[in-house]
Amino acid sequence: MRWSSLIKNKTNDTEQNTTVLEYQPREFVLGTPAAALDYLERKKHGSDFVLSDVQRATTGVEEIEKQSEEALIEFKVLERIALVQKQAYDEGYLLGKDEGYAAALEKRNNEIDRGLLDLSAVLESVQSLKPELISNNEAHIMNLIYQIAEKLAYDHIEQKPEMVLEVIRRAIHTAQAEEEVTVLVAPEQVQFLETYKNSDNEKYEFLENIKIQPSDQIQAGGCIVETNYGAIDARIAERFKKVWVELSAAIPKVKDTVESSDDDGT
Repeated sequence: MRWSSLIKNKTNDTEQNTTVLEYQPREFVLGTPAAALDYLERKKHGSDFVLSDVQRATTGVEEIEKQSEEALIEFKVLERIALVQKQAYDEGYLLGKDEGYAAALEKRNNEIDRGLLDLSAVLESVQSLKPELISNNEAHIMNLIYQIAEKLAYDHIEQKPEMVLEVIRRAIHTAQAEEEVTVLVAPEQVQFLETYKNSDNEKYEFLENIKIQPSDQIQAGGCIVETNYGAIDARIAERFKKVWVELSAAIPKVKDTVESSDDDGT
């Protein structure tokens, strides 16, 4: 308690000096009793004990519970806001990802389309050049086919040496000679033919009146039939040459094709 300053009190025409005491009530710090705190702690763990409203108000339990509920509500609100924000972020991320994927896919499809157009143009140009290429290279193609056929024929003759019998038969028939006939064959086929000549098979009677002689100029599968009237060359190489002469005569020359193209242009 402290003394106040001296104040002047005017009543009518008199002045009185009055001393006034300034009163300040005593402050009491109550706080929350330990029993109330214990009550709150047990309530957290599921205690069924309940304080009366008066006790809850006087002990401060009511205020603490109110603050706890407000804090819990605030926490739940913040938690919900965070969840909504995360969902919005995830949806935005997925949307952006899908849009980016769609844009990349569209770009790639456009590139593929352009590539297909280029490929189509190349194929069209090749198709337009195909007849000209074939015409200009027909002789080379036929020559290649001829060489392949010749190689296959020699391989076939090597695997079937008896084919020379038919060649000799046809050559003798072409010669139409009843006198002594000499047949020149490859040296490695002389013994083979003599075996057929000495057999009793009627199929090879055409060999009885011929004389078989070896010749280094003859390849297996071919022969030269010599008679009093001349000779018939039935060698494989000569037969292939004849075939090639006939083929080459029918093949247009590359030079002729080029010249004819130039004439058409003029």
